[in-house]
Amino acid sequence: MKFKLINKNEIVFEKMPITHNFKIRETDIVKYFMPTLSYNKENNFLFLKKSCSLKKLQPSYDWLNCYEPEGHLDILVKDIIEAKLLRKNDYLCFLSFKDMSLSTRFKKKGFNKIKLIDAKKDLMILEKNFLIETIQHKFQLGNLNNINHKSKYKFLFARHIFEHVKNLDLFLKNAMYTLQNDGYLLLEIPDCTRAIKTGDPTLYWEEHNYYFTPDSFKNFLKKKNYKLIYFKKFKDSLENCLVAIIQN
Repeated sequence: MKFKLINKNEIVFEKMPITHNFKIRETDIVKYFMPTLSYNKENNFLFLKKSCSLKKLQPSYDWLNCYEPEGHLDILVKDIIEAKLLRKNDYLCFLSFKDMSLSTRFKKKGFNKIKLIDAKKDLMILEKNFLIETIQHKFQLGNLNNINHKSKYKFLFARHIFEHVKNLDLFLKNAMYTLQNDGYLLLEIPDCTRAIKTGDPTLYWEEHNYYFTPDSFKNFLKKKNYKLIYFKKFKDSLENCLVAIIQN
């Protein structure tokens, strides 16, 4: 893997193929990406300074999917209920397909006022093939910033999308737009500590723009003046998950 060290805080890698860009025919065009990995000294996290375009990130095939660790979700639901952060008549909103199994768990606990964001109807996604890259893009455009969602929800759940966004501040602003004054935002992201410590070259890839550790994630949220209501690291064999619940 060839790279060029620009300075102590920035590395440019050689062009690399997009990971989901499978060739079916020899004549198929290969999509390339030339990542620039940078270090944010102020907040102590890694990020892609040069991010991949949305067009390149959108999958070419409808059979592609992605999955996240879910072994901890029962414990997470139990923690939220026991902390009395919500009541049975509260409106709960789940941002993407990655939150569907979490919504099912709340339904089984008697929470029925559940909104699953419809990618096409709510976010106005017209593309046939899309995954989280398009969902985060449409959310950041403000496609939920309307009267149907304004200050409506007690809880907004957003699992494994925050690391994909282009503008963290804008994502948080749009999330807070949908929440009641005393509402909560749940963010779940991968813990990059293990990969950073071992120098794992597969750490960075085109779909993740930000790479957090527990400390950098907590510090970032606190610096943005959000109240950190809950924070927990859940262990997983592939990658640990960091869950934060914040309030304006």
